[in-house]
Amino acid sequence: MIDINLLPEKLKKKNINAEFNKDFYYNVIIALVIILAFIHLLIGSTFIFKKIKFRNLKSIVPKIEQDLKEISDLKNRVKLLQADTSKILDITKDRMEVAFALNRLSMDLSNGIWFRHLKLDETEFELEGSVVSLKEDEMSLLNKFLTSLKNEKNIKVSDKLELADAKKRNFQGIDIIDFILRVKIK
Repeated sequence: MIDINLLPEKLKKKNINAEFNKDFYYNVIIALVIILAFIHLLIGSTFIFKKIKFRNLKSIVPKIEQDLKEISDLKNRVKLLQADTSKILDITKDRMEVAFALNRLSMDLSNGIWFRHLKLDETEFELEGSVVSLKEDEMSLLNKFLTSLKNEKNIKVSDKLELADAKKRNFQGIDIIDFILRVKIK
Protein backbone atom coordinates (compact mmCIF):
# COMPACT_ATOMS: atom_id res chain seq x y z
CA MET A 1 0.00 0.00 0.00
CA ILE A 2 1.20 3.34 -0.95
CA ASP A 3 0.65 6.42 1.15
CA ILE A 4 0.23 9.62 -0.66
CA ASN A 5 0.39 12.74 1.39
CA LEU A 6 -1.04 15.74 -0.37
CA LEU A 7 -0.41 18.18 2.42
CA PRO A 8 2.03 21.02 1.90
CA GLU A 9 5.55 20.41 3.06
CA LYS A 10 5.20 22.56 6.11
CA LEU A 11 2.31 20.53 7.45
CA LYS A 12 3.58 17.13 6.61
CA LYS A 13 4.78 14.86 9.33
CA LYS A 14 8.41 14.49 9.22
CA ASN A 15 10.07 11.33 10.18
CA ILE A 16 12.44 12.65 12.73
CA ASN A 17 15.17 10.41 13.70
CA ALA A 18 15.76 11.46 17.24
CA GLU A 19 19.36 12.09 17.54
CA PHE A 20 20.67 12.33 21.01
CA ASN A 21 22.62 15.54 21.33
CA LYS A 22 25.18 14.61 23.95
CA ASP A 23 26.97 17.94 23.96
CA PHE A 24 23.85 19.91 24.84
CA TYR A 25 22.90 17.67 27.76
CA TYR A 26 26.51 17.52 28.90
CA ASN A 27 26.66 21.35 28.99
CA VAL A 28 23.35 21.56 30.91
CA ILE A 29 24.56 19.04 33.49
CA ILE A 30 27.86 20.93 33.94
CA ALA A 31 25.97 24.25 34.32
CA LEU A 32 23.67 22.70 36.95
CA VAL A 33 26.65 21.29 38.85
CA ILE A 34 28.39 24.69 38.75
CA ILE A 35 25.22 26.46 39.94
CA LEU A 36 24.77 23.91 42.77
CA ALA A 37 28.44 24.25 43.76
CA PHE A 38 28.10 28.06 43.79
CA ILE A 39 24.95 27.85 45.92
CA HIS A 40 26.69 25.37 48.22
CA LEU A 41 29.71 27.70 48.58
CA LEU A 42 27.42 30.69 49.14
CA ILE A 43 25.46 28.89 51.87
CA GLY A 44 28.66 27.56 53.46
CA SER A 45 30.36 30.95 53.49
CA THR A 46 27.19 32.56 54.89
CA PHE A 47 27.13 29.91 57.60
CA ILE A 48 30.79 30.57 58.45
CA PHE A 49 30.28 34.35 58.57
CA LYS A 50 27.18 33.96 60.74
CA LYS A 51 29.06 31.59 63.05
CA ILE A 52 31.90 34.13 63.42
CA LYS A 53 29.40 36.91 64.06
CA PHE A 54 27.60 34.73 66.62
CA ARG A 55 30.89 34.07 68.45
CA ASN A 56 31.65 37.79 68.50
CA LEU A 57 28.20 38.58 69.84
CA LYS A 58 28.48 35.77 72.36
CA SER A 59 31.74 37.24 73.63
CA ILE A 60 30.06 40.66 73.99
CA VAL A 61 27.13 39.30 76.04
CA PRO A 62 29.05 39.10 79.38
CA LYS A 63 30.20 42.69 78.92
CA ILE A 64 26.65 43.79 78.19
CA GLU A 65 25.35 41.85 81.20
CA GLN A 66 27.95 43.55 83.39
CA ASP A 67 26.97 46.95 81.97
CA LEU A 68 23.28 46.17 82.57
CA LYS A 69 24.08 45.21 86.15
CA GLU A 70 25.99 48.47 86.63
CA ILE A 71 23.11 50.40 85.09
CA SER A 72 20.57 48.75 87.38
CA ASP A 73 22.84 49.47 90.37
CA LEU A 74 23.08 53.09 89.26
CA LYS A 75 19.30 53.27 88.87
CA ASN A 76 18.88 51.93 92.40
CA ARG A 77 21.39 54.48 93.68
CA VAL A 78 19.56 57.25 91.86
CA LYS A 79 16.26 56.14 93.41
CA LEU A 80 17.85 56.11 96.87
CA LEU A 81 19.40 59.51 96.28
CA GLN A 82 16.08 60.89 95.07
CA ALA A 83 14.39 59.54 98.18
CA ASP A 84 17.13 61.06 100.34
CA THR A 85 16.84 64.33 98.45
CA SER A 86 13.10 64.48 98.98
CA LYS A 87 13.61 63.74 102.69
CA ILE A 88 16.24 66.45 102.92
CA LEU A 89 13.93 68.89 101.14
CA ASP A 90 11.14 68.04 103.57
CA ILE A 91 13.48 68.49 106.53
CA THR A 92 14.85 71.79 105.25
CA LYS A 93 11.33 73.00 104.54
CA ASP A 94 10.38 72.20 108.13
CA ARG A 95 13.58 73.82 109.37
CA MET A 96 12.82 76.94 107.40
CA GLU A 97 9.34 77.03 108.88
CA VAL A 98 10.84 76.64 112.36
CA ALA A 99 13.41 79.33 111.57
CA PHE A 100 10.64 81.62 110.35
CA ALA A 101 8.59 80.92 113.49
CA LEU A 102 11.60 81.62 115.74
CA ASN A 103 12.24 84.84 113.85
CA ARG A 104 8.62 85.88 114.34
CA LEU A 105 8.88 85.02 118.03
CA SER A 106 11.88 87.28 118.44
CA MET A 107 10.24 90.06 116.42
CA ASP A 108 7.06 89.93 118.54
CA LEU A 109 9.13 89.96 121.70
CA SER A 110 8.38 92.97 123.89
CA ASN A 111 10.84 94.57 126.27
CA GLY A 112 10.86 92.61 129.48
CA ILE A 113 10.15 89.17 127.97
CA TRP A 114 13.07 86.78 127.94
CA PHE A 115 13.39 83.25 126.52
CA ARG A 116 15.40 80.88 128.64
CA HIS A 117 14.90 77.44 127.13
CA LEU A 118 13.64 76.03 123.83
CA LYS A 119 12.71 72.39 123.36
CA LEU A 120 11.68 70.96 120.00
CA ASP A 121 11.00 67.30 119.26
CA GLU A 122 8.68 65.31 117.03
CA THR A 123 5.60 65.74 119.21
CA GLU A 124 5.84 69.19 120.74
CA PHE A 125 7.46 72.59 120.77
CA GLU A 126 8.08 74.04 124.20
CA LEU A 127 9.38 77.49 125.05
CA GLU A 128 10.27 78.59 128.56
CA GLY A 129 10.66 82.25 129.37
CA SER A 130 10.32 84.99 131.95
CA VAL A 131 8.56 88.33 132.07
CA VAL A 132 10.04 91.22 134.05
CA SER A 133 8.65 94.75 134.04
CA LEU A 134 8.98 97.69 136.32
CA LYS A 135 6.43 99.80 134.42
CA GLU A 136 3.61 97.42 133.46
CA ASP A 137 1.88 94.39 134.84
CA GLU A 138 3.87 91.30 133.83
CA MET A 139 0.73 89.32 133.07
CA SER A 140 -0.56 91.94 130.64
CA LEU A 141 2.81 91.91 128.82
CA LEU A 142 2.60 88.13 128.54
CA ASN A 143 -1.00 88.33 127.26
CA LYS A 144 -0.04 90.90 124.60
CA PHE A 145 2.77 88.62 123.46
CA LEU A 146 0.48 85.56 123.30
CA THR A 147 -2.21 87.51 121.43
CA SER A 148 0.30 88.73 118.83
CA LEU A 149 1.55 85.15 118.34
CA LYS A 150 -1.95 83.71 117.99
CA ASN A 151 -2.86 86.39 115.44
CA GLU A 152 0.22 85.62 113.33
CA LYS A 153 -1.10 83.98 110.14
CA ASN A 154 2.30 82.93 108.79
CA ILE A 155 2.95 80.54 111.67
CA LYS A 156 1.03 77.36 110.93
CA VAL A 157 0.68 76.19 114.53
CA SER A 158 -0.27 79.54 116.08
CA ASP A 159 -3.82 78.30 116.72
CA LYS A 160 -2.45 75.37 118.77
CA LEU A 161 -0.31 77.63 120.93
CA GLU A 162 -1.17 77.43 124.62
CA LEU A 163 0.19 78.77 127.86
CA ALA A 164 1.08 75.59 129.70
CA ASP A 165 2.31 77.12 132.93
CA ALA A 166 2.80 80.55 134.48
CA LYS A 167 4.28 81.05 137.94
CA LYS A 168 4.95 84.29 139.70
CA ARG A 169 8.06 84.69 141.83
CA ASN A 170 9.84 87.53 143.50
CA PHE A 171 13.56 88.19 143.05
CA GLN A 172 15.08 91.00 145.16
CA GLY A 173 11.80 92.86 145.31
CA ILE A 174 11.03 92.50 141.56
CA ASP A 175 8.09 90.38 140.40
CA ILE A 176 9.00 87.85 137.71
CA ILE A 177 6.58 85.55 135.89
CA ASP A 178 8.09 82.31 134.58
CA PHE A 179 5.99 80.84 131.76
CA ILE A 180 5.96 77.83 129.46
CA LEU A 181 4.42 78.02 125.98
CA ARG A 182 3.61 74.69 124.37
CA VAL A 183 2.46 73.58 120.92
CA LYS A 184 1.49 69.97 120.28
CA ILE A 185 2.75 69.08 116.80
CA LYS A 186 1.24 65.62 116.43
